Amino acid sequence: LQNSPFDLRQNLHPVNEALTLKQLKEASGLSDEKLAKKIHRNQSYVTDRIGILGLPKDVVAKIGTNRKALFRFAHAVELSRHARTNRFNRDNEVRRLYKKTTDYKLTSTQLEDIVRFIKDGRYDRLPGNLRTLILSHECMTPKVADLFLCPEELFKGDDSEDKLLGERIKKLTPKEREDIVLTAVEERWPERHIKRHLKKFLNPSSQPGSGKEENPVKALDSQFSSFIHKLRDSEYDLDNFTPDALAKLCDRCQRLIDYLKSLQSDA
Repeated sequence: LQNSPFDLRQNLHPVNEALTLKQLKEASGLSDEKLAKKIHRNQSYVTDRIGILGLPKDVVAKIGTNRKALFRFAHAVELSRHARTNRFNRDNEVRRLYKKTTDYKLTSTQLEDIVRFIKDGRYDRLPGNLRTLILSHECMTPKVADLFLCPEELFKGDDSEDKLLGERIKKLTPKEREDIVLTAVEERWPERHIKRHLKKFLNPSSQPGSGKEENPVKALDSQFSSFIHKLRDSEYDLDNFTPDALAKLCDRCQRLIDYLKSLQSDA
């Protein structure tokens, strides 16, 4: 190791550095921990770099080094941790998470949250369409997914209204919880305001102006925008697209038709 060229590694591309570390490890027969000590690094330095070589080759080839790169070493490390699991479909999941990362410019922390969500087993407790969304949709995050898994956690505390809503949420069916998540994704609820939006969803009559009938033209425009955004996000891939958005759009269209008919009859 003393005669190795590792002291020149600093300016190497992460993949070349990883290959060098792997060669040193194989030649020396040292563990990651002992190799790290030899080169005066910590163990994670060695493990993380060698780990990225376990990613699918097409993903490894995309690792960039400049600040503007959409997929950098930190992203690759997070994906490599998922790639080292024994999940049957891990390579496909890795590729889809890579695409989500680059499409929506995810930070490595955001990607880490998703990888941890899968590792913790929460991902596997979601229905199929929600699992698809968390691998592909910008607005489907672990926090939004928790609206299906444990929405009552948002309403813990001594507030009387929160207690009532918490009890009500516990009685929701899986389909009702799924509808909440789909609405959150389609309407792009900000994570920091999820609780407020969920309150409005569960108890719309308590919101200001709720006594007024929704403008059907505005409602259709909103639903159509949501539908088109979702369709584009899926890149027109029907495997990544649920019929719920189309059904809601059709419902808005029918409401507008009924509204226009009522205007004609009043004329």
